[in-house]
Amino acid sequence: RKRGFLTESNSDSLLTELQAANEQNEVTFIKGEGDTLNVICPSSTEKYAFTQKAWQRLVDGREPQMLAVTESTSGDTSRVHTDRYILEDIPSEGILRVQMTNLQVKDSGRYRCVIYYPSKEPDVLSPLVHLQVIKDPSSTAASDETQSWKPQDFTLSPPTTRTQSRHVTRPRTVTKLSPKSTADLSSLSFGVNITNVTDVTSYGFR
Repeated sequence: RKRGFLTESNSDSLLTELQAANEQNEVTFIKGEGDTLNVICPSSTEKYAFTQKAWQRLVDGREPQMLAVTESTSGDTSRVHTDRYILEDIPSEGILRVQMTNLQVKDSGRYRCVIYYPSKEPDVLSPLVHLQVIKDPSSTAASDETQSWKPQDFTLSPPTTRTQSRHVTRPRTVTKLSPKSTADLSSLSFGVNITNVTDVTSYGFR
């Protein structure tokens, strides 16, 4: 049975998110400077239980850079800590946990988990990891590009309510005007005093 490719959140909730399936060739992670990347690479409990595992960075035109490698081949759980990289091999579960701490923009690139053999080419554990480290994860440009967010950075704008115009007919007082005063009301508007008007009982709009 194939295992999924998992990532672990670095929050207190310790929630685990399924990012992609094994059939995908590459998974992208977006992180801010100072963040920690947590990755779980699946392996085979039968085939790779007694092998070394490694975390490598792919460099264009050069051999992959070895960042950290496990030492034990006993089949028991083991852990190594090299610089900013922590590997935890759990053969009984068929997983390799990888952690990169204090991420920097220069860490952006492609990485992979492999089964390490000192004398031959490694077996690659699919999929590859594409890491993007951004300087300001809360910036609009970064958010649009990566389509990712953190709960503390997410702001929900209030919904816009459109008020439909409604015409309400209200009763009004009929004004009795003399014939000679009609011309004076051609520019009638609210707040304008009416002069030279005779025989007007009342006016106005309610």
